[in-house]
Amino acid sequence: MTKSSIFHVQENILIQNGFVKSVTDDKDSPKDTINTLRFTDFTKKIGEDLLIVVSYNYTTKDEKVYELHSSAVELNVNDGFTAIPINKLSDLLTLILILEGNE
Repeated sequence: MTKSSIFHVQENILIQNGFVKSVTDDKDSPKDTINTLRFTDFTKKIGEDLLIVVSYNYTTKDEKVYELHSSAVELNVNDGFTAIPINKLSDLLTLILILEGNE
């Protein structure tokens, strides 16, 4: 059995390529006394109804040190999300070019 890899791109590279960052902290359980989850999304709008979203989900025990738990790349078309199996920056950038009609 092989361990699946987590897609991760440095924040500044996503921002340089037109993505906008948003961060949301939350509790995993109503019993949690601190925000144990962090959701970091990078969103790029293409056209009127299409978004590409790169999401990173982190966990913490102390709100100081966060561990990357999972990641996803999704297309959002008219508020409907579809996961895209991308694990390389070059594939993500090629997809953007295609969706923008430049490839």
